[in-house]
Amino acid sequence: MIRRFTTILFLCGLFYSAAMAQEYEFFGELGNFQGASSFSVNPMGYIFVADAATNEIHKLDLTGNEVRFIGGYGWDVSAFDDPADVFATTLNVYVADKNNHRIQIFDKDLNFVAVVQTRGNENRNTNSSTNTGSEDNIIFGYPTCSAVSTLGDMYILDSENKRILKFNISGEYALQFGNYRSGQYALNNPMKFAISRDNKIYALDDTSLVIFDQFGSGLTRIPTEIPFGSINITFNKLVLTSGNRVFTADLNEGEIQLKEAHLTGFDPSLEILGGLIFKDNLYLLTQKQIAVFKIKKG
Repeated sequence: MIRRFTTILFLCGLFYSAAMAQEYEFFGELGNFQGASSFSVNPMGYIFVADAATNEIHKLDLTGNEVRFIGGYGWDVSAFDDPADVFATTLNVYVADKNNHRIQIFDKDLNFVAVVQTRGNENRNTNSSTNTGSEDNIIFGYPTCSAVSTLGDMYILDSENKRILKFNISGEYALQFGNYRSGQYALNNPMKFAISRDNKIYALDDTSLVIFDQFGSGLTRIPTEIPFGSINITFNKLVLTSGNRVFTADLNEGEIQLKEAHLTGFDPSLEILGGLIFKDNLYLLTQKQIAVFKIKKG
C-alpha cells in the first residue's frame, strides 16, 4: 500500500516518501477550548482559534496568554452559529460563520468590521450591511472556509453549492469556480482550501487535492488516497492532517514533496484538527488545546 501511494503521488506532481519523514519533539500546550474547529496565525505571531462548541473566537499570543475572546451563540454581529473556520492576516480576521451563512470580518483586535452575506433571512437582524450582489447564482450557504490572497481578494468555500466564490478587494463578487462548469476540476465534496503566496488555491476534495489559479482555472487534480481533513498554508509552508497524522511541504521548492511529521511526546489517540508552521515550530490543533512541537535536533 505504501508503494502504491508513493507512486501515484509522484506521477501527479506530489511526492511522498517515508524516508523523508521529519522528527518533531513536543514542547508545550497553548489554550483551553471546548471543541476547537480551526486556527490561524497572523504575521505578528497572534493565534486565532475558532471554538465551535462555545461559538467563540479566541486570540492568543505565542506563550499561550489569552489576549481577547468574542462570541457566543446568535446571529447578531460578533455572535456565531458554528464558526467552522478562521483566517488571519496582519490587519483582519475572517470567520466562516457556517450556519448563519456569512463571513464575519474583524480587525486584529477582534472588533467587528463588516460581514459578507448573500443569503438573506428576513426574520433576523444582523445590524450590519449585507452584500446581496446582483446575480442569484452568487448566493452562498454554509460556508466552511474563507481566505484572502496576497492581492486582497477573498475566497469563500460555499459548501451548499460545492464551489468556491471570489470577491475582489472592494468586496464585489468576481467569479465562481469548482462547480459543474469546471469539468474535471469540479468539486465533489470540498472541505477546506488554502492559498499559496503565488495565489494558487489548494482545495481538499475527498481524497484529492485540486489546485486552481487565481482566476479559477483548474491546474491539476492530485489523487492522495489519504483522506486529509485539514489544509493550511502559512508563509508557503503547507501542512495537511489526517486523523493523527501530519504531513508538511515547502511550496517554495516547486514540486510538492510531502514529509510525514513523526511526533514524540504526543498522545496518538488525539485527533488533529489542523496544523500550521510558524517560525519553524509546528502547531497542532486538537479539540481542547494547541500542541507545540520543535524540530528534533541530531
